[in-house]
Amino acid sequence: MKNDICLVRPTLEHKEEALAYREEHFWHGEKIIYGSELFDKTESYEEWLTCVTRNTDPATVN
Repeated sequence: MKNDICLVRPTLEHKEEALAYREEHFWHGEKIIYGSELFDKTESYEEWLTCVTRNTDPATVN
């Protein structure tokens, strides 16, 4: 059996799953989600998604 990892860009459709993932980290005492572009520090999924999307373009990267 092959264990491939499939990376997908976040979208609004992923909001509930992403928030549940973050809450599980916090529930286990993990306050930092490495590589999450500050998802662990952002209150609004929509604001985080906007920043992540802007960071894909060299003209708007933060």
